[in-house]
Amino acid sequence: MELIAALTGLIKHDQDRIMIIDLGPADGGADDRIEFIGVRAEDSSPKAVIV
Repeated sequence: MELIAALTGLIKHDQDRIMIIDLGPADGGADDRIEFIGVRAEDSSPKAVIV
């Protein structure tokens, strides 16, 4: 929590992006252990094109 608080005060929120991953137990649930600070990523998943 201290690291997140310190980084939140340092970064340029409209330009920077930080990904914090908790490398806890390998029992799954990695999506619950990833946190982002700053600019949100664009959805890069492939889009279907119907012709």
